[in-house]
Amino acid sequence: MDNRIFEKRHFEEMRKNEREKVDLKEVENWYFGNYLKSGYIRSFRNRRALKILKSYYKSECILLEYGCGSGEISLLFSKYFDKVTGFDFSQISILKALKRKRNLERNGKLKNFPYFFCGDASLLGVKNRSVDIVFGHGVLHHIKKYDGIGEELYRILKDGGVAIFAENLGENKFLEKIRKKTWEKKGLLGIEDTLKYKDIEEIGLNFKRVEVIEMSFLSTVKRLFGYRNNFAVRPFILMLFFLDEIILKIFPFLKKYCSESVIIFRK
Repeated sequence: MDNRIFEKRHFEEMRKNEREKVDLKEVENWYFGNYLKSGYIRSFRNRRALKILKSYYKSECILLEYGCGSGEISLLFSKYFDKVTGFDFSQISILKALKRKRNLERNGKLKNFPYFFCGDASLLGVKNRSVDIVFGHGVLHHIKKYDGIGEELYRILKDGGVAIFAENLGENKFLEKIRKKTWEKKGLLGIEDTLKYKDIEEIGLNFKRVEVIEMSFLSTVKRLFGYRNNFAVRPFILMLFFLDEIILKIFPFLKKYCSESVIIFRK
């Protein structure tokens, strides 16, 4: 499918579900919250990514969100970081993010507000060595096909800076077949993709260290139940998450069959 057609469809969906307002507590529960109380079983990768992000927090820290979409995560991060910037290739998404930001400004929900701009991940226009932390949620698999992604990421990070990405992992061939069938039904085949180890290696070529934290082996079955589940299902999925941690420590060769990961590029 042509990206312009995809963008038009995305715009039409946004018009159907117009939500200029954003509830930061709802966003926090969706991405990083208490799964038993909130009912959301998004993934443990987001919680792990947030924990890593917080460990790098410092005064006057500058965070850049790669592929910020309509701004929910950037707005949430403004609670934790002094300076947050979000960019996305989609003009429609950035307009949506600006509307949400203005709504929060009017209601005094935040003291600190992110800056949003429309940009290209391979040519950002951000100053050399000007960013402390880069964060991306499900974005690398979209931009990996463009040249110069790793070089641009390395260029904008300060010495000692870190880039953290929460991503699906695409080394499990059986799972990949299921994903492709799902994308085909949704009309996303050719647009959606997953990240492979070779992609991570290419992007991180210039970095001092690249770390991949694999997760969701047995707990991949959560996909059968959806993201928000009833009280009976949630404890079962959480048990599988904890079992995964034990199993992957004992049998590390199973990591490549996991469905999710947190990737850390250290400069």
